[in-house]
Amino acid sequence: MNVYASDIAFTPTVKAAQARKGSRRGYARMEQNGSWQTRISPDLAGFIEAQTSIFLATANAEGQPYIQHRGGPAGFLRVLDDRTIGFVDFAGNRQYVTLGNLADNPRAHLFLIDYAHGQRIKIWGEARVVEGDAELTAKLMPEGYKARSEHVILFIVSAWDSNCPRHIPQRFEAADVAAALAERDERIEALEAEIERWRKATTVFSTDKSHPAAPTNKEIIMTPTYRTTSVDGLKVFYREAGDPKAPTVLLLHGFPTSSHMYRDLMPALADRYHVVAPDLPGFGFTDAPDRTSFKYSFDHLAEVIERFTEVLGLSRYALYVFDYGAPVGFRLAVHHPERITALISQNGNSYTEGLSEGWNPIQVYWRDPSPENRSALRAFLKPETTQWQYTHGVPNPERLSPDAWTFDSALLARPGNDEIQLDLFGDYQSNVALYPKFQEYFRSHRPPLLAVWGKNDPFFLPAGAEAFKRDNPDAEIRLLDAGHFALESQGPEVAAIVREFLARKLPKQPTIY
Repeated sequence: MNVYASDIAFTPTVKAAQARKGSRRGYARMEQNGSWQTRISPDLAGFIEAQTSIFLATANAEGQPYIQHRGGPAGFLRVLDDRTIGFVDFAGNRQYVTLGNLADNPRAHLFLIDYAHGQRIKIWGEARVVEGDAELTAKLMPEGYKARSEHVILFIVSAWDSNCPRHIPQRFEAADVAAALAERDERIEALEAEIERWRKATTVFSTDKSHPAAPTNKEIIMTPTYRTTSVDGLKVFYREAGDPKAPTVLLLHGFPTSSHMYRDLMPALADRYHVVAPDLPGFGFTDAPDRTSFKYSFDHLAEVIERFTEVLGLSRYALYVFDYGAPVGFRLAVHHPERITALISQNGNSYTEGLSEGWNPIQVYWRDPSPENRSALRAFLKPETTQWQYTHGVPNPERLSPDAWTFDSALLARPGNDEIQLDLFGDYQSNVALYPKFQEYFRSHRPPLLAVWGKNDPFFLPAGAEAFKRDNPDAEIRLLDAGHFALESQGPEVAAIVREFLARKLPKQPTIY
C-alpha cells in the first residue's frame, strides 16, 4: 500500500534513481509536507475543462505501453466530481488498442498540456469503458459538436501533479489567434482615436499664449499632491491627483515598492479621474510600527486601507492593483462589492496557476517556518534582487531609470523593515487560501475587469491573467512584452490601455482643459 500519493509513480526503484541523481532529498521533503493531491481542485477542474487536446496512456497485460491522442472542443473533457473525469470517445479510431488495454489493465495516465501558457498536468489513476449508457453519453457529449459517439471513458483520479513548464513550445489555437487579432485591430482603432484627441488638446495648450507663465486649471489638478492622514492613529502617506468630483481610481502598490510606482501613471489619468495611491503600512512613507505592536498580515493591511478609504470618504472607486496590492484590494472588493466600479490588475494574481517557480523558496517557508527557511528569504531583500525584479524580462533594460529600485532598496534597508517583509512573505499563504473566495467574487459580481500583464514576470505567470476569464468571461486580457514592473518600461502603453478601458466602463466625465 502506498504511503504517499506520489508513491504511485515514485516506486522504490524510482526513489533509488532519485537518490543516485541527487533529487531524492527534495522529493522526500515534498512527501512529508503533503505529497501530491488526490482530488480535483477547482483550479485543476478549470484547467481540465479548457483542454482541446489530451493524451491518454494505458498498458496491456504484458506491460506494453500505448499513448492515444484525443481531441475535441473545450469542455469535451469533463469533471464529474472531485475524483472522476469523463469524456466521449468519438468514432474514427478502428484499432481499439485503448479498449483492449483497459479490459486487461485498468491503470491509466492522463497528460494535459496548455501550450499557450506553458503548463502541463500529469494525472495517475484508473480508467474504464462505459458502453450503452445514453444518459451519461448525452451529459458528456459537447453541445453542437458534429461527431458520433462510440462509448464513454471514465477516469478515476489517484494522484496528480503539475510539471515543470520549461521546454514547452508556445503554440496557440487558430481561433484564439483570430480573436486576438480582431481585438487588437479594435484596440488600435480606439487608441489611434485617443492619440488624435490628445494631439488636438496639446495643440490648444501650445497655441494659447494669453498667460504663458500661469499654470492652467488642468495643470494644477493633474499635478499630484503628497499628503498624510491618520487612520486609527497610524499615519498613512498617499499621493492624490485629479478632481475629487470625478470617478475615483484607487491605486494599490506591491512589493518591494510604494505609491512611487504610480508617479507617472497618475498624471496620465488625472484629467478624467480622481486618482489616489496610498503607501501600505511598512512601505514608502506610511508609518512602519514595530512588529511587536502591529501585526503585519494581509488581513491587517486590508483593514488599514479599507479604513483609509472611509477616512477620505471614498465610497465608490475603481481598483488598480499590483502584486501585494491585489490580495489587499480583492479583500476590499469581497467585503464591500458595492464600492467597486471596476478592477484593473497589473500582475496582481488570484490563481494558483499564476504562481511561478520563483515562489518555491517562500512556499518552503510556508510548509516549514523554521529560522533557517526564514533566513533563506533574505535574498529577496538584497539591492541586487530588487534591481533584478525591475530589469528581468524587459527587452531594453538600459532604458530603465535606476531611481525606482534605488529608492525601494533604501526603504527596505531601514532598521527592522527586513523582519516586516519576512512576516509578509510568510503570511502570503493566506492570500492563496483566499483565492477561491476572490474567484467567487469575480463570478458572482462580474465587475468590469482588465488584466494588463507583463508577460515576462518571473513571479506571476501570464496564466494568472488568462484565468480571470474563467470566472469572468467578460474580463479583458492584455499581455505586454514587459517584466514584473510593466509601468517602468511600458508606462505610456499601460496608461493608454487603462484610459481606454475606464472610458468604456466608468460613467462619462468631462475632460479637464
